[in-house]
Amino acid sequence: MVNVPVKRKLIDIVTDISDAVAFVGSKNSPVALLRHEVDEIFKRITERKEVATIKSSFSKGDPIVVISGPFSGFKGTIFEVFNDKRKVKVEIVILGRKTPVEMNFDQVLFDKPE
Repeated sequence: MVNVPVKRKLIDIVTDISDAVAFVGSKNSPVALLRHEVDEIFKRITERKEVATIKSSFSKGDPIVVISGPFSGFKGTIFEVFNDKRKVKVEIVILGRKTPVEMNFDQVLFDKPE
């Protein structure tokens, strides 16, 4: 059995991983995965090992326009590209301030100069 301080530290590590909390339960009480669930995850990772990640044509500094979601119609600039997650971090101006927002590739398009 894991002692309480070690267990708390493990919970802190898991809850600090982005997107892990929704996967393993709530932030205050993550749920342990069952052995067959872990085996299934590793099986899928092994199966996809040879699958290449498709690289996007987005690059840091590209001007974009948001085409879907709550920021639809906003223009911004790509700040970072995450090909493995198929996401970009863009800076858009909200209430006069540059704000970084992470979006899916399909939520943005290149903004053509007028």
